[in-house]
Amino acid sequence: MRRFLRGAAIAIAVAGVVDPAIARRAAAPRAVDILMPRESDPDHGYAVRVRERVAAALDGRAVLDGGHAPDALIAIGPAVPPDVPGVPLFTVPLVATPSLSIHRAHAPAGLHGQSAPVAVTLRGIGLAGRTTSVVLSRSGTAVDRITHYWKADDERFETRLGFVPAAPGLHRVRVRASTSGLDDPAIADVAVVIRDRRLRVLAYEPRPSWPLAFVRRSLEVDPLFDVVATVRTTTRSATRGAGAPPSLSALQADRFDAILAGAPEALTDADARALDTFVSRRGGTLILLPDRPFTEPLLRRFGLPAFDEVVLERPLTVQPPGPLLRASELLLPRPAGNGFETVRVVRHGDRDRAVMISVLRGEGRVIVSGALDAWRYRADPDASFDRFWRGLVADAAAAAPPRLAVTIQPAIARPGDDLTVSVTLRPSELTAERGVIEVPAVEAELHATGGNVRKDPGILGPSDPRTLGIRLWPDVTAGVYTARLRAPRAGEYALSVRAASTSADAPLLVADDVVHPASAGSRAATWAAVTSGGAVVTDVEDLARRITALDASESERRTRPMRSPWWIVPFAGLLCAEWALRRHGGER
Repeated sequence: MRRFLRGAAIAIAVAGVVDPAIARRAAAPRAVDILMPRESDPDHGYAVRVRERVAAALDGRAVLDGGHAPDALIAIGPAVPPDVPGVPLFTVPLVATPSLSIHRAHAPAGLHGQSAPVAVTLRGIGLAGRTTSVVLSRSGTAVDRITHYWKADDERFETRLGFVPAAPGLHRVRVRASTSGLDDPAIADVAVVIRDRRLRVLAYEPRPSWPLAFVRRSLEVDPLFDVVATVRTTTRSATRGAGAPPSLSALQADRFDAILAGAPEALTDADARALDTFVSRRGGTLILLPDRPFTEPLLRRFGLPAFDEVVLERPLTVQPPGPLLRASELLLPRPAGNGFETVRVVRHGDRDRAVMISVLRGEGRVIVSGALDAWRYRADPDASFDRFWRGLVADAAAAAPPRLAVTIQPAIARPGDDLTVSVTLRPSELTAERGVIEVPAVEAELHATGGNVRKDPGILGPSDPRTLGIRLWPDVTAGVYTARLRAPRAGEYALSVRAASTSADAPLLVADDVVHPASAGSRAATWAAVTSGGAVVTDVEDLARRITALDASESERRTRPMRSPWWIVPFAGLLCAEWALRRHGGER
């Protein structure tokens, strides 16, 4: 017996020295990564609650966000899934009933002194019979509002709210939509970029023209416009203002955003060629204000349709929307003529006919006013001659592309949000020789401009605390570059781009409480879910069953039992028992 006890103790000691390993294969718990929308998304709070429900439904049957290679991905709401080959993707759309969401809120870049329109698109689900109040506010003060009554259970509503900025720069405005019966309002922040510049307009008359003379007077009293004029009184003499070219052959295309030409039938071939270059190469807008029918060469030069001259005893009024204009002598384009876009119409006879048209030509466009004698009715209380022409010319001049255009979307973001930079060089800045297009070098930098970020030495990078170089990638279109980056820390920034002899910039505002419009859902994510072996799932319990049904991966596990400290108990017990038997037999 004593030998057995001693041998067992020795065996334990030897096994402890050898330290044998035992290998076995076991099923590893399923690893699942849950992808969430960014905190700037209005659905983030709802997505957090859905994630809690998903975790409760799995109930420990999967390891969530384990940090290693996942067996499945779950994208909740507008989360952007990564490209992980061989891993099934399950998307969980966020649809609640009743609900209200802001799907789009956008404001184009405007000019100081003009009202900035904010376009808003709302979607209401299960809100039939309810009323929504949409408020546009700046720094907590309401600047515009509108009310909408929902008539269907799934309805979209588009509206425009106005905002008049007090100063140029980037302004943050907030759209807040509150609905009766819903606790949480829909919120979205919008960046309104206001430029401080005047619209440069040239009024050119190859002979004195009444239509252009009164339009020019209307623009000259508005500080938004920088108007210069050239009026040829005879073939050898002309009256021109400071900065106006003596003739169109001496025209500097970049000097003006729009050109108004009166008496276009009197333009020379050289004048027509210069105007055509301004439109097709510069991308500017040419507005023709005739007082008699066009000549055939001029129609061919600018690709205009044929016109019918109509003289009436009583004036006609252009149809809304927009400011009204009246005229009794009209040039109406024939419907069977060249393609054109209708700008305004009049009711002539039993049908509507275009009285003002726009024709695309190269990079720009040509606008033709067929209201020949509208200037006669400028004092008519039923018309708005000045407002009509100021609005038309302002829109035309603002649409002229600069030599270098820079945009950053979104212009207002939270730290860490994805930003897209777009840089476009005007075609006139490119050089084409022998079928090869030469593009000048383009450089981009992001600068911290706000005082709150200058004090932080690590805001952008270690080399320069206030500057970050941006790598631009060429697009498929010559002269177009794009870049993607993450929004830096909260503060005010400016994206500066330089190319050859020109430069441009775009502002960026980063704040910790920015809320973006709700995502309408990603078709790409839906397609990825189906093709990866996953699915689009709306029920949390169904999602848990699908995750559990996935084949669990097996792993080989090695254990070393002799490393357990509990082996000291039997080892000591065996030695004590052997010692006790020896003492009982009279041995030491």
